Order: sequence, then structure tokens, then C-alpha cells
Amino acid sequence: QLSETARDRAGTLGSDPSPADYWAALFSSSELVDVERTLREGGDPPDRIFLKSPYGLRWRGLLRKLGHRVRVTQTYDERRCDVLIALHARRSADSIQRFHDLHPELPLIVVLTGTDLYRDIRRDRQAKESLEIASRLVVLQRMALRELPRRYHKKTQVIYQSAEHLRAKQARRGNFQVCLIAHLRDEKDPLRAPLAVPRLPPDSRIGLIHIGL
Repeated sequence: QLSETARDRAGTLGSDPSPADYWAALFSSSELVDVERTLREGGDPPDRIFLKSPYGLRWRGLLRKLGHRVRVTQTYDERRCDVLIALHARRSADSIQRFHDLHPELPLIVVLTGTDLYRDIRRDRQAKESLEIASRLVVLQRMALRELPRRYHKKTQVIYQSAEHLRAKQARRGNFQVCLIAHLRDEKDPLRAPLAVPRLPPDSRIGLIHIGL
């Protein structure tokens, strides 16, 4: 989205727009850009643009539809709010601790990712502390409860991820090709799809194209 807008703006910024021109005209006011981090790490004027987490933006959209006022930041900046929702137990550990120290009476929700569940909470001290500090935990599927110590189950809520409804299309003749493109970490079980293929029935028309590990 930003790339398309930048291309559209290029014609209005002159024959050879500089990074400063793009920053002033487009990126500095975009809700998709992490302005604070870009100014801190992207140079002056910025020649690198840091985007906000797509997960954070999705949560913001969902919460705004419910009538809430939402602000997305890369780290907690100590501004007052009613509740902090932190994505990632380990990556957001410093913000989780800071918010808890400043506002121990306020709700603190930690949304656990697959990396948290299947790697970090097993061996990372800060991730484990985030579980302890959180007033509520959120996981995205019920099997995740198996990875959490039982003492956290009462404060854990399962919220299934949703997707836009797709209209059914007429089935194609011949094989149905499924393409999996991903470079996945070990905890994401990158060979799960190829290992599942032999379990398909003999008359299955599904073919798998798997790129990356």
C-alpha cells in the first residue's frame, strides 16, 4: 500500500525526489509507519522506513470496530492508558515490565505467539516473567494450552483468528495445486505439509509445491 502510494506521489515531487521529500510528503504522517523508530534508527533524513507490526495494526482495527481508542507503538512510552495489550511475551518483555512497574493496578494483556509458546517460554527468563506479570493471556488456538503451565490456564483466553469469507468457486478439473512459500524456523515445523502428503487418499487430486525451509 505504501509502495503504491509512493509511486503515485513520485510524479508530484519533482524529477528526482529525495528521501526527505518522501518522508515529509508521505511517510511521516502514515499510520503504518513507526515514526519514532524511523527517526531514531533510519537516518536524518530517514533513508530506511520502519513499519508498525502488522499484528498490532490488525488488533487496532478490530478494537476500533468495537468502539475503543487504540494507539500502536513499538515499545511502551509511559503514556497513560486504560489497558496495555502486548504482542509477544519475549519481544515485548521490557514494555510489559515497565507498564507493570508504573501501573500495577491496570490490566495487562499478553498475546502469545507461536514463537512464544513453542520456544521462548520454555527457555527465556523474560518471556517466563511476562507470563507471570500478565493479568490475562491470549492464545490463538486451544491446543496452545498444552504448552502453558497449568497455573496460567485460568487467566488464559482462546481467541481464534478470523478471515474474510471467500465465495466458493467452481472446482477446477485436473490436479489442485497447493503452494507453500515460507522460510520457517524449526519451532514452526517447516516440513509438516510435505510429511502430510502421504496421508492423502490414493485418489486425491491435491499436489503440493513447497518452497523454502
